[in-house]
Amino acid sequence: MLNLYRRHSDQCPHRAKGQNYTKCSCPIWCDGEVGGQRHRRSLKTRDWQRAIRKLVAMEDPTAPLVVEAIAALERRTGALETALEASNPEPIDPARVQAALSLASEARFEQGEIYFAKADGRIKIGFAARSRSRLSSLQTASGAQLILLLSIKGNRDTERGFHSIFSREHVRGEWFHASDTLLEFSRKATEVPKC
Repeated sequence: MLNLYRRHSDQCPHRAKGQNYTKCSCPIWCDGEVGGQRHRRSLKTRDWQRAIRKLVAMEDPTAPLVVEAIAALERRTGALETALEASNPEPIDPARVQAALSLASEARFEQGEIYFAKADGRIKIGFAARSRSRLSSLQTASGAQLILLLSIKGNRDTERGFHSIFSREHVRGEWFHASDTLLEFSRKATEVPKC
């Protein structure tokens, strides 16, 4: 398994915080083993999302960890892959879904809720400790009516996984076009009992 970390430059003010401090813009490296071979190298990016995609591409998509993560997330979201395939007019690459869902297996971040909130033809996919409280604070700052479509347990990696899956609908930040794919997914995911 490969792990991501920032390789801080000599000038980085966060260097003393160690390689696990990720909120700076120093180069991202990976370290670990894949297929019995040791990898420790630069991913030639400073963008965390791009680094995650490169890391997933380097790892074996049939690894037990990925299979376990998919099973765990499918239990939470009501067969995510099935819902996506049924609602998406364009077929979604299963490897892409597996790669995004594998991020959910790493509990490096606090647990909370992933929420899908609709406003003015857009859907915000975000993370919060409590989605209803977050929606309330967003509503105060928004001129548009926000509607909570879906809330499931997860962490920031789960959120990134959903952002990756729905990247074709991305507008800006955590906002996505309210496409038929996203609306159908949120409807199907709420029909299945949560664990």
